[in-house]
Amino acid sequence: MNLAIIGCGNIGFRHFQSILNLKCNCQIFLIDNSVTALSNCKKYLDANPNLNLKISFFDNFDKISSNLDIIIIATSAFPRRNIIEKIYDRKKPKYIILEKFLFPKLEDYKFCENLFTINKTKVWVNQWMGNEFENLKKYFPSNEKIDFKVSGENWGLCCNSVHYIDWFHSLVNREEMEVKSINIEHKLYESKRTGYYELFGNYEIISKSGHRMILKCDRNEKKKEEDREIFINIHNIKNQMIAELKPEYLDCKINQLYNKSSFNTKIPIKYQSQRTSHIIQNLINSDTCNLVSYENSVKHHLLIFEMINNIFKSTGYDVSKGIPIT
Repeated sequence: MNLAIIGCGNIGFRHFQSILNLKCNCQIFLIDNSVTALSNCKKYLDANPNLNLKISFFDNFDKISSNLDIIIIATSAFPRRNIIEKIYDRKKPKYIILEKFLFPKLEDYKFCENLFTINKTKVWVNQWMGNEFENLKKYFPSNEKIDFKVSGENWGLCCNSVHYIDWFHSLVNREEMEVKSINIEHKLYESKRTGYYELFGNYEIISKSGHRMILKCDRNEKKKEEDREIFINIHNIKNQMIAELKPEYLDCKINQLYNKSSFNTKIPIKYQSQRTSHIIQNLINSDTCNLVSYENSVKHHLLIFEMINNIFKSTGYDVSKGIPIT
């Protein structure tokens, strides 16, 4: 099995860390035009060797002559469509895993979908909450209305909303959704990745049968992003859940309103450096994985794409080049 990671900085490096836990015999190709990114991977490999894996480093995708079974594209959003086009000029991978935010231009979504369909490639997006917190669905049956609220500071309203939308979408059994109300500041703030921006405020999503989600992100200049706390409040007629998202677990308090009792539960959250190897192993063993499908991820992205695009446009940003979120 041949696997490539395109983009080895930050999240791509975490994918690489996890892949080193694979037990199968694999050929791994790491591709990045950054000398620093590849050097960091080489240093980590020297300290954590895996003799089952044959690992090669490249600064250009075109230098790979082997066929590829699985490709993880962990670059930022702007070059992603061009990378996908270049892949299909030379390869026909069986599986692709993409990072969010998927694409900066609206036309990119359908264009890439057509490429995937024509080449019969199975594609997933690295949104994990819907699956990771699947067991919580038992407390919130879909025949009762769910109110789902995420609030916190500096957590990335543009780049990370799709994670929570996937969770909500899973809770409401993949019903159709729409944005109902928007209260977002029409001002752009630089994100931690150069050339990309963030927004602050809140907006509301309603599902077809009336389930509701509110996503709220405030700005706090004095608080580091990694120290953020996100509180999630879900309730219906019978149950209420108040959850705090920690780095390693979701800390939940379930209040059973019908019998006035409560209990606490902690749901472990894997780091990306723990998760990817399981995803790859599932693809090898069962031809599928538990990430969100490209089809559903596109729904999550397009749900908020126009809203974000209009806000960027109102600030004077030239959106003809795409919206700069990643």
